[in-house]
Amino acid sequence: MTKRTGKPRGRKGWAQGSMLEFLMSRRGEYKAARKADAAGPFYSKMAKLWAIRYDWKLPSAVDPKAAVIDPDDSVLQDDVGQDLEEAEIKRREEILKELRHKIGAWFRHHCGKVLKADGANEMWATGLLQAAVEPPKRAQPWQYYSRKYYDMRVRPTVEKEWAEKVQKAAQELKPPLTKDDLFAHWVSVTRRRFQFDESREFKKALQEEIEEEYLRAMEEYHDRYVRDPSTPKQFHLALNSCYMTLQPIVDLIARRYGMVATLTLAGPVPSKNGAIEAFTVHAGTTYEVHGRAWPEFDNKAHTDFCSAYVAFAEKAFSKC
Repeated sequence: MTKRTGKPRGRKGWAQGSMLEFLMSRRGEYKAARKADAAGPFYSKMAKLWAIRYDWKLPSAVDPKAAVIDPDDSVLQDDVGQDLEEAEIKRREEILKELRHKIGAWFRHHCGKVLKADGANEMWATGLLQAAVEPPKRAQPWQYYSRKYYDMRVRPTVEKEWAEKVQKAAQELKPPLTKDDLFAHWVSVTRRRFQFDESREFKKALQEEIEEEYLRAMEEYHDRYVRDPSTPKQFHLALNSCYMTLQPIVDLIARRYGMVATLTLAGPVPSKNGAIEAFTVHAGTTYEVHGRAWPEFDNKAHTDFCSAYVAFAEKAFSKC
């Protein structure tokens, strides 16, 4: 008989570190694609995003450094084969083929159940949290560039070239240009200006600004949603966000088990000098034209329940 050691069996999966984080961030999108019978296109898209993120390198035992941090779907519109030699195009096609297979297998194996790897509970909790509140993402460099420098560095070119396009369309008796055309023109000019007209030093400084902004946003996100609060400020942030965080989770639980659900919290509220209060979050309403959640259906019972729970919490926190 094999002796149990309490350690996970087998070797770790090929996706670790930033690779695992990248795949985990797209689990919700995979589930939506599967429901829409569109898993195949999703695998192809993820393969290309992976290739761009990791500079056309296949997964390895060592967590690679991302060449492009958190690429968004807009990069899929780029022609990744432009100006490449035939051998390189063929190499990339083979990489995409293998990536599509590996990524597809990963999502089919891991989605819908808890990962049986080190840190499984933490990953499951993270996935549940991300289903409720999406974590911050790093801004794409050209988008950050537009947000900060549009008026100074981009607007004059956008307006000049747009006026030329409008005039040309009129001269050629083409249909008037639309707001969608203007938006596409703005994106094209902004990306062109950033890619070709700005210096390497400027781009490096801008990337550092993006990283600082992202780290600040992640720090607040962790204070608000992830990290166990330990200071009055952190408790205040957590309580202010509790409904936004918990409502999608309670909805998810109700759907998962096919029942109505209520989640109750009670404890000292820092903003009210530590007074004990109860908070309830509900999923499910009565089956009628204007469905009512439990507090509306039976307000007295709900109020009595909260009062009883506050009394319990007062005993639980009697040493506070």
